[in-house]
Amino acid sequence: MTTRFSALLLLALLSAKCGPAEGKCPTGDVLPCKCGSRFLQDHHDGEVQLDCSSANTSEEISSASRASWPSSQLWQFRLTDNKLVEELPEGVMGDLSFQSIWVSDTALKRIHPSAILPSGDRLVNLSVENSYNPLSEFPSTVIKSLRKLEEFYCSGCNLGPTLSNGLLRFRSKTLKLVVLWENGISRLGPKDISGIRTDTVVYLTHNKIAMLDEGIFRPTLEIMSQGKGVLHLEGNPVQCGRNLEWLALAPKLLRKVKGACEDGTSLACSVLDLRPCSCEEHSDGMTVDCSSARTSEEVSSAFDKIWPSARLSHFILLNNSEIQELPEGVFGAHSFQNIYLSKTAVKAIHPSAILSSRGQLVNLTVENSRLGRFPFHVLSMFPRLEGLWLRNNSLTSVPAIHSESLEFLYLPNNGIEKIKENGWATPNLREIDLGHNPLLEFPSVVIKSLKKLEKFYCPECHLGPTLSSGLLEFQSNSLRLVSLWKNGISRLEPKAITGTILRPFIRP
Repeated sequence: MTTRFSALLLLALLSAKCGPAEGKCPTGDVLPCKCGSRFLQDHHDGEVQLDCSSANTSEEISSASRASWPSSQLWQFRLTDNKLVEELPEGVMGDLSFQSIWVSDTALKRIHPSAILPSGDRLVNLSVENSYNPLSEFPSTVIKSLRKLEEFYCSGCNLGPTLSNGLLRFRSKTLKLVVLWENGISRLGPKDISGIRTDTVVYLTHNKIAMLDEGIFRPTLEIMSQGKGVLHLEGNPVQCGRNLEWLALAPKLLRKVKGACEDGTSLACSVLDLRPCSCEEHSDGMTVDCSSARTSEEVSSAFDKIWPSARLSHFILLNNSEIQELPEGVFGAHSFQNIYLSKTAVKAIHPSAILSSRGQLVNLTVENSRLGRFPFHVLSMFPRLEGLWLRNNSLTSVPAIHSESLEFLYLPNNGIEKIKENGWATPNLREIDLGHNPLLEFPSVVIKSLKKLEKFYCPECHLGPTLSSGLLEFQSNSLRLVSLWKNGISRLEPKAITGTILRPFIRP
């Protein structure tokens, strides 16, 4: 009884050690190929991998496929970093089928359709990439049989300069990704790539495509415009100009194209004639720069164009001595995450100029300008606004500010004499700078209301010579810095400054 129990225990331990994959590998030798489950996982499910990266010939791969496999349905075939095998010939896989075929960094010149066909109803991922060799025979006929294909990689497959008619006819309804970069492709025909789905992302990056012919690209973009699909053309010498007018008139298609012109201008910006304004496209969105505009009308005209999206990232007006106002409706329906004005002649901003951005504005800066009027009263309508930076302007008063989201308020170097205290509500304000303003009355009630204040700056605020009792009654447990330098302070009354200050900095 004891002997039988020990045998059963040993068998259980061996089964646990071997794991499920070893139980599905052949009992015979498949060398130099390997069968196992200790491999780099990707997002596909499966247990058994046949890795023939160490094979010297296609015959050795074929020999491994003819072994006595417990099941012909495997997870992945892998051939990587191999410079000896030049062909996957007819019947090389025998009856084996895979969910994933991964061929990378090889010397393959030919892949016979029968190497892939047994996997036709199972294959999810087909990767034939980074070979950088003359792949003289591509199994294009088999592509249309892969009904479950999700990802297709064929970078560095030497498919260019011209794709043959019907080279890639996808029939999978679940196609998510097509990668064809670095293939020397300079021209595509109308039916060279077909079967793209609404959510398919296509990478034609780092090829030699110069012309975006409407007849070729429009059908694909029309499909993508109905879903999450995107066409990537980065790294191509695209010629921008009149040949892209069709794209300029179709903003829903334009937003589906990622790339730049040969001169570095983004495709989206190149089709928009914004002069004297300009734009640049970045990973976080599009930046519009109107620093060269002479009038607010010229700024407004830039936003009369047909844009691919009304949601932009940055508006910039820098070193401009002409524009004195951002008037009503200057941005139309366009919105920004960041608005930045510096060294300008702007004296006033109409509420509607920023209200179009109320859903996404995070930072608003007007500095080193002549701003005398600002629509503080609309700030409560900006749920994402974190920073308001109005340094070195001509403001003389500040009304009670209402903002649930505001964290940074910088108003130094203005002519502010009065700050209205009653009704102030900025519960999340962390930093406030009132420095270098001739305050006639210090806003003690405002300071007391800031429960999350971390830094308070008020240098040269005319607070001296005596700080009266209760002037600075801090209620924040996060206060780290108080700067009151150059205020002519010679005397502090009892409890003039109260609260826990982790790093006080006071200079008379």
